[in-house]
Parts: sequence; C-alpha cells; structure tokens
Amino acid sequence: MPSSSELADFEASGSLGQSSKAIPVLSSSATQSESICTPSLQSIAVDRHRHLRPPTSARTSAADPEQATGMPLYSLSCLIHHYPTYPPLRTLVHTAASLVEANGGLVRQIDYLGRRNTPQRIRAPGIAPGGVGEADYWTMQFDANPPTVRELTNRLRVDPRVLRHTTLLVGSNLRDVTDPRWNTTLRTSLRLPNADEKIDTHQRALDHDYAFQ
Repeated sequence: MPSSSELADFEASGSLGQSSKAIPVLSSSATQSESICTPSLQSIAVDRHRHLRPPTSARTSAADPEQATGMPLYSLSCLIHHYPTYPPLRTLVHTAASLVEANGGLVRQIDYLGRRNTPQRIRAPGIAPGGVGEADYWTMQFDANPPTVRELTNRLRVDPRVLRHTTLLVGSNLRDVTDPRWNTTLRTSLRLPNADEKIDTHQRALDHDYAFQ
C-alpha cells in the first residue's frame, strides 16, 4: 500500500500521467481545491454509508432533464485501497469530479458503497505480495466528452490508490436514459380473459371431463 508521503508527492505532482493537449491540467493549489470541494462531498468523513450528493450545479441539472449537456452519460465504478482515514478517498473523488467539470462536463451522482470484500484477491504493484481482499467501492455518473473520459481513465490507471476501475457508456443523451422503450410484443399474450371467455373455457373443461367418464 502506498505510504502517506508517497501519496502526498503524487498529489503535489498535479498531472497523473501525460495529459492530453486539448485538456487543461488541473492546478493543485489549496485555493482552487477549496473552491471545487462541496460540503456534501466532505460529509463522507462523518458517515461512511451516507449517500454522496454531486455538486449543486449537477443536482440542479439532474432535477431538470431539459438542462442536459448534450454529452453522453457515463457510469464509473472504482475500487481503491482501504485506508484508515478518508482524505485519500475524498481527494480521489474530488480530482475525478473536478476533471469532468473543468472540461465542460457535469457530475450527476456520486455514491460511496463502503468497504467491501472483493470477489478475489487483487494483486497490484506496491501492495502486499499476497494481494488484498477488500477495497472501498465508489461510483460516479457524469456527462462528458470522449477525450475527457480517456483522460480520466489514464489518470485512474496510474493512480497508486486505485485497484480496479471501469467506465461504461449509459446512453448517448439523457432522453435515452430517462425514457425507456418498453417491450410491447407480449401485450396480447398477457391480456386477461373477459367474463364470456372464462365461462367458455370452464364449459370446455367440463365437456372434456364428461367425455372421459
């Protein structure tokens, strides 16, 4: 597991790998970090199982579907080392959300799922030789353009705190996600019989039983 000093040096370096030229590198100054952090995200240190709300701008747009960004909607699932304190997790979440918002995206929802056992032991450089069997799980739903998603993936890949991560495309626009297209092919077969059909079915059953007496 990376030490506290290694994480501090890692955060101070700013970029977590080579950044794309089209995407600005985030500043690691304390002033900018404080302006980006929201009180709802900082509440993770109070209750570890508490639902984490996205920033105010994200909550407003998510409540009004018409305020869509026009960008695809993605879902990020991430497993990180379990640390005895919350700053490593909180900093990682803030960094990911800040990258999305700095490039015109929108963070719609962040959930902390707590400390859980992994399906199998995870082995990665810098951790115990036998691997780890538990991790902190968190997810994030966000709107972003493909270059931002690639940059976020590259940063998570080289982050020493991250054990596993995956990003899935949920939908190309908000309407595809909020208005599901129901399968109507089974409506006819699921129609309930009316009273006359019930009587006819019952009578045919009686006739069938009478024929074999």
